[in-house]
Amino acid sequence: MDGVDFPAAQMEAAAIKHQGGEWKTNLSPCMEYMSEGAVLQGIEILKNWSGVFPKANTWVGKNCGVPSLVVRIDCIVDADDVIRPYEIEERPCGLGLTGLCNQGFAENLKRVQASWPAIRWVQSQYRATDDELHFGPGLTLEEAVNHDGMLLVRSRPEETDFHQLEDRSVSSVSREGDKGYGLHFGWWDVISCMHDGDLDWYLTPALTTASVLKPVQGTRSRHIKVHLPHDQKRELQARGVPMRRSDTDSIPQLLKLIRGQPTSQMYRQPFVEPMRLTHQPSRNAIYRIFYGFNLATGDWEPLGGVWMALDSLIVHGTDQTVTGPLLFRE
Repeated sequence: MDGVDFPAAQMEAAAIKHQGGEWKTNLSPCMEYMSEGAVLQGIEILKNWSGVFPKANTWVGKNCGVPSLVVRIDCIVDADDVIRPYEIEERPCGLGLTGLCNQGFAENLKRVQASWPAIRWVQSQYRATDDELHFGPGLTLEEAVNHDGMLLVRSRPEETDFHQLEDRSVSSVSREGDKGYGLHFGWWDVISCMHDGDLDWYLTPALTTASVLKPVQGTRSRHIKVHLPHDQKRELQARGVPMRRSDTDSIPQLLKLIRGQPTSQMYRQPFVEPMRLTHQPSRNAIYRIFYGFNLATGDWEPLGGVWMALDSLIVHGTDQTVTGPLLFRE
């Protein structure tokens, strides 16, 4: 059997209002904890990451020396209490949702936010967000152009009309979702299809182990695919690891995906198996931990976060995802 599709979470769903409709998620009261050591690892990662992420022409990059005032690390914590990152989200969504299910996060964010200038968020018709739960009503592009203060711009990188707001932005705009930092950390490498020949001979040895392909620049889990060699796929299935048919692709399908990218390149990360939480045994899980940059101290501060669980190897926010509070434990 190529994959197993589990039913949606069987619990009451809380509707999260956002610009453009409703964002539905399944909130769980079950708490997960990260150790102080794991949390501090995230701070050290961000210190290094701040020097390699492209800051473009943003206000925060020019005036604060960091790519964003608030970021999120999506990761697991392994048996040795070591963070295994999937991504660093430099303009993370989910601030309102996280504050809704994690009161400590909301309080920590407000404390760090006191060191920031006043911020308004800018809405895009192509990007759902829950920012109004924390930052209040958003601005349209037209309103933002005439606004004098700092902005959290929620457009997609390809929406070039929003790039004019970059010099007042507290996070990325044109460079949102740039994943080049992973090369610096050695988390992934480049895999490319630079001509029209049959590159199956190249991809096959390059993907002899379980791997995840991700775009050079991308957001919202688009174009992320898992490659599992047959024996490794069977081993995961034998252990009951949840997966969906749509999670994985064959070599020819991956070849087509890579060629369809703007530069005919993607990044390849060794597969990091998601966690299995005791209270979510039929789903895979990850941690999403937020950090805020305190302008008064010049330090990254942990804010708290959420755990997320889904019946997929690619855990992300959907109306079937189960979400709960992620706290710190000393």
